[in-house]
Amino acid sequence: MADDRLPERDPTAAELTEQLHDAELPTTTRALVEAMEQTVRDLASAVNAVRDYGGRHASATTRLRAAHAALTALLKMRAPCTLQFIEGVPQFDEVPMLDLREQYRDLMARARARKIEGISFQEGVTVDELRALGEVLGRPSKEVADAGGPRPLMQAAGVLRIILGLIERDTASSGPGEEAREQAVAEYQRTLHAFRDVWAQAALGRLPEIGRAQECVRNMVQSVLGNAAALAGLASLKRYDDYSHTHSVHVAVYSVLLGKELMLDEDELVMLGVSGLLHDVGKAEVPLEVVNKPGKLTTAEWRLMQSHTWRGARILQEGGAAMAIPARAAYEHHLHLNMQGYPRLTRPRKLTLYSMAVTIADFYDAVSTVRPYKRAFLPDDCLRLMMANSGIQFEPRLLDYFVRGMGLFPVGSLVQLDTGEYAVVLEINPEDRERPKVKIVIDAEGQHLDQPRDADLTERGGREFARTALRCVDPLTRGVNIRAFVDTR
Repeated sequence: MADDRLPERDPTAAELTEQLHDAELPTTTRALVEAMEQTVRDLASAVNAVRDYGGRHASATTRLRAAHAALTALLKMRAPCTLQFIEGVPQFDEVPMLDLREQYRDLMARARARKIEGISFQEGVTVDELRALGEVLGRPSKEVADAGGPRPLMQAAGVLRIILGLIERDTASSGPGEEAREQAVAEYQRTLHAFRDVWAQAALGRLPEIGRAQECVRNMVQSVLGNAAALAGLASLKRYDDYSHTHSVHVAVYSVLLGKELMLDEDELVMLGVSGLLHDVGKAEVPLEVVNKPGKLTTAEWRLMQSHTWRGARILQEGGAAMAIPARAAYEHHLHLNMQGYPRLTRPRKLTLYSMAVTIADFYDAVSTVRPYKRAFLPDDCLRLMMANSGIQFEPRLLDYFVRGMGLFPVGSLVQLDTGEYAVVLEINPEDRERPKVKIVIDAEGQHLDQPRDADLTERGGREFARTALRCVDPLTRGVNIRAFVDTR
C-alpha cells in the first residue's frame, strides 16, 4: 500500500546520494567565460579609442585589431554571441559577468543612449565592421537619432555580421490588451515581492507569513483566467539576477496555466499556484554559495542542495492543514514519475496531481532559463525534450495538457516563418496549437519593421497556409527586444 505521509525524520546521507536524472544541458565552460570577459575588455577599449582618436587613427586600429582577435577566438567557441545591456548587469551571451562593471559602464552608457540593448556578433565579423560599430557608439547620440538610429548607419557602412537589438516599444499596442499586460505586470511584481518576504522569513528560521503570498496568487489566477497570454508572456522574460525568486514566480504562473487547461476551479488553481510559488522555499535554508554556485556541485554540495525538498516540506508543514498540499509538492517535485529522482524513498509513494503539475512547470522554467555556466533550451526544443521524457519523468496526460496550453511555440518566443520573416508569438490559437497569433518584426529581406504587423498563422493564401512557423529562434541573435511586446515596465 502506498504511503503518502511525509517523512518524520530528516533523510540520511545514504538516502541523499547523488541522483541527478535531469537532462544534461549544454554548459558554459570557464575557458568560454574568460574569452567573453577578454572580448568585453578589448571591445570597450577599442570603442574608447575610436571615440577619442577617430576610427582610422593608428591607436584605434591597434585596439580594434585586439578586439577583433578576442572576438574571433570567442566565435570559434560559440557563434553567434550576444553582448547585452540589460538592467546594468554585464551579460555576454546571457552569462552575467559581475566583475566587469568598470569596463562595461561607459560602453553600456553609450549603447543605451543610442537605444541599443544588445549587440549580436556573427562568425566572420571583420575589423572594419567593428570600426563601424565603434564610430556609431562614438557619435553624439542626437546625431545618431537624427540619422534614423544606429541601424541605418550600420547598414550604410555595409555591416552584415553585427546585429543590433534596439530598445523599442510596440507603439501600436493600446486599449484592453495593453491594460491586461499592465495588470499582469502588477500582479507579477506583487507576487515577487510577497515571495521575497516568505523567503527572507524562512532563511531566518521563522514560520513564514503565507497569507499575503496566497492573496497575490489568487489575484494572479484571476489575471490568468482573464488573459492567460499576458502572464505567460511575462514569465517568458528570463531574468538572470534574483533567479531563485523569479523562478518560483514563473513556476507558479506555469502551474496555474496548466491548471487552467485541466479546468480546475478557482480555489484549486490558487492552491496549485501557491504550491508552485513555494516549491523551492527549502532552498532558503541552503547556503547561498551552494544555491548560486556556478558550475558543477561537489557530491557533498549536491546532497545539501537535494535536501531543499524535505526542508521545504518541513517549513510548510508548520503552516498546518492549509499548507498540506504545498508541503507535499515541495517534497515531491523532484521525485519524478518513476520515483528515480530525489529524495530517495524507502516505500512506494503516490504523487499528488499538484506535485506532478509543479514538476512539469519547474522543469520547463529551469531548462528554458539561462544560468551562469548553463545555456537554455529554446522553448520548442524544451517542450520536445519534455515529451521525450513523458511517462518517465512526467505524467503523460498532464504533460499533454501543458503542451496544449503552452503551444509548441509559447507566448513570448521569437519564431522563424517559412516566408523568411521573424515574428513574436502573442497568443496561442486553441484550435491549432502550432499556429499562434504573432507580430511580424522582421520582413523577408531581413529588415526590422518600424511598424510590426499582426498575423494569424491560421490564415490561408488559397489552399495553403499563408505562413507557417518553423522553429523558435534566440531573439538576441536577431536583435529583437521581446520585452517591447510582452512587458510594459
